Order: sequence, then C-alpha cells, then structure tokens
Amino acid sequence: MKAIKLFGLFLASVIVGSSFYGCKKDEYESRINELILKDMFFISDASIDTLKFRHEDLSHYSVSSDSSWCHPEIQKESSQIVIRVDANEKFDERVTAVKIKDMVDTTKTRSFIVTQDQRDALLIDDPYTHFSVPTAGQDVTVKINSNVTYTVEIDEANKDWIAEKKVASTRGLAESSVILSVAKNESGADRTGYAYIFNDYEPTARVKITIDQKFDAKLTVDPMTLTIDELGGIVKATVKANIDYDVYSQVDWVSKSSTKELSDSTTSESFRVEEFTDRKKSRTGYIIIENAAYDDLQQKIKVTQTRALYIEDADNISVDMGKTVKLTLTNTTGDDNVTWISSNKNIATVSADGTVTGVAAGSATITVTSADEEHTYSAKVTVNKVEEKKEDSKEESSSK
Repeated sequence: MKAIKLFGLFLASVIVGSSFYGCKKDEYESRINELILKDMFFISDASIDTLKFRHEDLSHYSVSSDSSWCHPEIQKESSQIVIRVDANEKFDERVTAVKIKDMVDTTKTRSFIVTQDQRDALLIDDPYTHFSVPTAGQDVTVKINSNVTYTVEIDEANKDWIAEKKVASTRGLAESSVILSVAKNESGADRTGYAYIFNDYEPTARVKITIDQKFDAKLTVDPMTLTIDELGGIVKATVKANIDYDVYSQVDWVSKSSTKELSDSTTSESFRVEEFTDRKKSRTGYIIIENAAYDDLQQKIKVTQTRALYIEDADNISVDMGKTVKLTLTNTTGDDNVTWISSNKNIATVSADGTVTGVAAGSATITVTSADEEHTYSAKVTVNKVEEKKEDSKEESSSK
C-alpha cells in the first residue's frame, strides 16, 4: 500500500513539472523581429563597426556570416553586434549576408547585408608611363587597368604640343586606354612633357606619364655649287630647314640679296654677285649657311665666277715682225662665233680664228667679242722688230 502511495507522488510531480515547463515555453515570445537592423558598408581596408540595441537582451541569439572575410560577434553585455571585416585585396566589391538566429525559437531568423568596397586600382605598367616620340609627332596609347573613374590632365607647360584624344572610364577592374596626341616638334630642340592620370576618388593618387620627343634638326641646300659669268648678277639656292639659320658670305663680292619662303620649311635664298673686273680667268668664294647649335649641319655653297671669254696669258704675248702667233681662247658662251679686232692693224693683224700676225714693231690690243656682244676680252700683243744688220753681217762674212 505504501508503494502505491510513493508511485502516486512521483507521478504527480512529473505531471506538475511537465506542466510548468510547457507553460514556460508557451510564455516565451521572441523579440528578434523587434530588432532594428540595417545593412552595413565597409571600406576596402580591414574595419570594424557595430549594431547597437539599447536594453535588448541578446543572450537568446546567435549570429553567423556566409563569408570567411566577415566576422560577426554578439556582445551580450553591451547589447550590440560587432562586425569585423578583413581587408579586401580584390578589385571588386564583395557582399555577404549576416544571419541572426533565435536559439530558443529556432524558427525565428533575421539577416542583413554587409558590403565591402573594392580595392581601388589605377594601374599602369611601366612601358606605358614613358614614351619616346619622333620629331614628326604621333599618337601614344596609355593602357590602364582600373576599377575607378579617372581624369587625364596635361601639364600646363605642354598643352601646346600634347593633347588628349580619348579617355575611357570603367567600374570593376578592366583595361581601358587613354590616347595622347603629340604634335610635330618644331621647337628647335628635344623636349619632354608630362600628363597625369588622376583617380577621381582620390586625387592625390596619380600616375605620371612622361613623353620625350626628339628634335631631328635638318638643314640642306641645293645646289651646293653656283656659277655665274664675269658680268655678275643674282644666283639662288634652295634651303630646306626646320631650324633657324644664319647666312653670310666669306667674300666681299658676294652678298645676300633676299629670302623668299616657299613652304613651312623651304626657302629660296638669293645672292648678288658683283661684276668681275680683275684680269683673271675666274674666282671662287663661299657662302655659309649654319645654325651655331648644330655645327655638323653647316652648309658651304661654292660660288664660282668665270669669264665667258678668256685669252690665256693675255698680258704676256709677243710676236716677231712677219711672224704669227695663235691666241688661246676659252669660250663658255655656248656660241663659237666670235669677233676678233686689232686696235692697230699697222702693228698687228688678227684673223677670224685668233691668229695674230706681227706687222711692225710696237704693240696693239687684240679684242675678242662674243656673238651676242655681251662678253669681251682683250690681250696686249707686242711685235718685236727683227734686226736686219745682223743678217747682213752674216752674209758678208760668208762671202769672204
């Protein structure tokens, strides 16, 4: 009988305990839906941020993340959720969900989004940061890997010869290009210019682009030899140059007359040659065209002034009476028809081919004139008297 009573007491205690537990569970009401959640955004660096819940008991909740780079933690004492993120070394932003779960009422969950910014990149490899451009100019292409928008700025001192032709922007690491147009170098010297590519989100982050442009100095003259007759006049030479130059003559009988521009880099230089009065066959002088900064480009024009008609040894011709001497004539007129005249036919005569006959002792001037009568030259001929007495003496001696 006693055993029956003890079993009854045990059964009653079990029923009472079960009723108490069921009552307690039925009385629990999750407040997870009352939590004020918000999505969180982090920069690309390793960072920490919190969600605070005033006077909220977070002991019934757990928190977790879908991604290994995001580390959520509940701090029960301060009623807050702490989110720690690792540094984002990638060039794209990343997103994960943070899940809050009620450990008592496991059917209750909440979540919010954590987004971490990309690592900003404005990457330009070395081959695309330094360019060498020929004198004629050309376009250069800067290849860029970037996940930010950027701005191209030409150095103020170089805007007259470097210009931006195209700029492309992107989001998410991708290749784009900036094309810079470099003008022809007409400065007269090598030059260096700069362009800068700025990260629009961080203006202090910039990449410097260096452009070196050669200047190939040119100075040529055609022809290099000028000829003119004794009358003088104007001779011309064509100068092709992309640099300034000076012109001067090394002789006083040649001087610069004028300069005429034919094109951007071509000019015609005219020179005056004075009349040739010396009794010489020809004379030679030089015209110098140069830029002192480019000694190796100096041009020397040879100017030759030659008599169209010239009698060799014209001041030292003699002939005996009754004898002949043929004058040696140089004729560059292009016409062999010339006229010979003697100033005194009683002393010496001259034939059409320039043969002089001594008539009587004395001197005469022999003049030759070109067919167009533009050119003349003269020679002084001395006629030597023949000593007849000497001849008579010889005859008397032989008769004895």
